Amino acid sequence: MAPDNVADLTPLFLDADIDFEAGSTFAVSINDLGEADELYVEGTVTVESGVTLEVSVAPGDYSVGTQATVLS
Repeated sequence: MAPDNVADLTPLFLDADIDFEAGSTFAVSINDLGEADELYVEGTVTVESGVTLEVSVAPGDYSVGTQATVLS
């Protein structure tokens, strides 16, 4: 799964289960306000060992401790 671009943070709503299999990549974008592409899942989320989280950061003034939720 991947966002369309760093400047356009877009939530995705999934009313089903999702399985991130080994070798897959979950790509998200974040900004310095802690906003992010976020995947909202109504079902069960399974993340197997070997999944890569790829984070693209928008230009900005990031401070230590900036947090962003990417999966809920």
